[in-house]
Amino acid sequence: MYKSFRKVQYAFLNITTYTKFENTIVLCINGFFFAILAIGTIPEYAISSGTKQWLVYFYGISVILLACERIFWKKLHNKQWAGIVEVISNYINVYTSFGIFRIILDVSESAMLVGLILVVLYYVIFVAFCTWYEYRGKKERNITKYMIYMIAILGTPITLIAYFTDNESFYSIGILIFSMFFSLKVIPYWLILDTPYRRNLIKEFGPKDIDKSAIFVSKKKSK
Repeated sequence: MYKSFRKVQYAFLNITTYTKFENTIVLCINGFFFAILAIGTIPEYAISSGTKQWLVYFYGISVILLACERIFWKKLHNKQWAGIVEVISNYINVYTSFGIFRIILDVSESAMLVGLILVVLYYVIFVAFCTWYEYRGKKERNITKYMIYMIAILGTPITLIAYFTDNESFYSIGILIFSMFFSLKVIPYWLILDTPYRRNLIKEFGPKDIDKSAIFVSKKKSK
């Protein structure tokens, strides 16, 4: 079972790769959060003044570091801890988004906490079913497919209804559904780091004898 779980983790490596695009996305998000926090448009009931000050420092420094990574990409992106700023920012952004959505949706902290628990629960159930399918050796993974299709089937019409009716309840449901989908990217985001765990997953489940197969193909083409 543990090996099956590790194989599922290896599958997540395909959507958690450190690239220029990831750097750009996080840079834009952090820049946006830095701007709205520095301006002071978020009330204290959402994020306390002390926490807000620390977040301003964090986002200011992270934007500078991310910009430097972008400028010196060729020299830095292959380093062992390349992407650490993106990973830390990813999880800090969850906390910041938590406070911002409280303002936008005008909901209580307990309601937001319940939503967060549901998102994490969705991710845990998804990984559990993937691991079970892998352990049983089944190629058709109907339940996990339905869990992803459900996002599109439910999320799209609810978002459209929220847009045309301007109903906050539908907005809340729509954001919750799409948060479940993004949890498949956000929660295992630390896998972008070039850690021994990641390297062992690639070594164990990655393509074997890739050099030999490449030589064989090139020889076949030359003939």
